[in-house]
Amino acid sequence: MENILISSFLLQHELSDNAIAGCIENEEDVLSFGDEDMVSVDQENEEFQDCEVRAEGHEGTPHEALILALGYLGMQDLFLIENVCTSLRSVVQNDPLLWRDIHINLPLNEKITDDVLLQITGRGQGSLQCLSLVDCQRITDEGLKRVVENNPKLIKMG
Repeated sequence: MENILISSFLLQHELSDNAIAGCIENEEDVLSFGDEDMVSVDQENEEFQDCEVRAEGHEGTPHEALILALGYLGMQDLFLIENVCTSLRSVVQNDPLLWRDIHINLPLNEKITDDVLLQITGRGQGSLQCLSLVDCQRITDEGLKRVVENNPKLIKMG
C-alpha cells in the first residue's frame, strides 16, 4: 500500500451536525485523537479515496485475514484505518464484529456526547457486548439508557 494517507480527522461522514450541535465546536474536535498531523507514506499522492484492499478473485471484498486482523485493533486505530481508503472505510464502518467492545478514555472522553456515543455504539448494529466509559462527563443517564435499549447483547458496562 504505497499511496496511503492517514488522517486524524475521524468519522467525517458518520456524524451529522445535529449530533454535536451546541456541545462542541466541530466534528473534528469530537474524534480527533491520535496524531494531530497527517501521516503520508507517499507525500506526492494526496488522493487516497480510490485505493483498494481486496483479495484476488473477490470483487471488492477485502481479504479475510485483513478483516480478522482489524478485530485486534482498538477503537482509536479503527477510526484511523477507516480514513486510509474507501475500501477500508466500508469494512470498518459496516462490520459489527469490530464494534462489540468499545472503550472510551482520554482524550475522547472529554468531548464525547450522548449523540456521538449513539453513533459509535450503533456501528455494532446491536452486537455491542462491552462498553467502557472512563470519566465521560458529557454522557447522561438518558444517553446510557438509549445505548442499552439499542444494544440487547450488552453484558458488561463500566
